[in-house]
Amino acid sequence: MKAENKKMAANLVDTLLPKFKGLGEKSATKIIKNIEKIAEDLAKKFHRLLEEDSDNSSKMEKKASKKLEKEALKQKKALHKAAMQEKIAMITISPKPRTETLKPSTQNTHHKATANATKAVKEVE
Repeated sequence: MKAENKKMAANLVDTLLPKFKGLGEKSATKIIKNIEKIAEDLAKKFHRLLEEDSDNSSKMEKKASKKLEKEALKQKKALHKAAMQEKIAMITISPKPRTETLKPSTQNTHHKATANATKAVKEVE
């Protein structure tokens, strides 16, 4: 990494120095020192950020793979449970479906009430 940092810093310095033409010798040495220091810092930070990004991407890949594994396990469990339910259904006797019937008294009550109401209306007329 240090060699890469030095190469990048040298390229940055070579790119920036021509922009500062026209300075005296004393000012030029100060500028050169500052530019070299800044270029080295930039190169170090750049490579450190590259490493962090690669670490983050590998962490994200690991998280995604773990998530996929969990989902696959859930699906496997669901399939196993469904298969078990089918096996249980084959072995056990299913209860007969219960059909509800209305009692005769409740069926006739409604008809009797409407019949009485119509008789009362006819008598009033």
